[in-house]
Amino acid sequence: MFLSFDVMGEVGFSKDFDNLATGNEHPAIKGIHDHMLILGILSNVPWLLNIISSIPGAAAGYTGFFNWCSNETEEIEKASLIHIEFNDMLTDLIRLGLLIRTRKTLCPGS
Repeated sequence: MFLSFDVMGEVGFSKDFDNLATGNEHPAIKGIHDHMLILGILSNVPWLLNIISSIPGAAAGYTGFFNWCSNETEEIEKASLIHIEFNDMLTDLIRLGLLIRTRKTLCPGS
């Protein structure tokens, strides 16, 4: 599992999560991993998952992940202003205008 997350970090964000090197989960991944059982059950009833995610505080376990994603996106956007290019999927989505990022969409409830 650590290898797959390290690969996703490299391909998606041009960052190594260092899961293999340290033997520990990256904090951004830990929040998601801790909730996989609940998501596995609720994904079979998508409308219920949608209702539950609308409850304030219900997605609090993902706050760290949402903040991390927001920070990574901001970092890539700032780097593109000074012409630093990353070779990853997030940069491509931003460059093509396919990712419309707002704090509200990445960090619901903040």
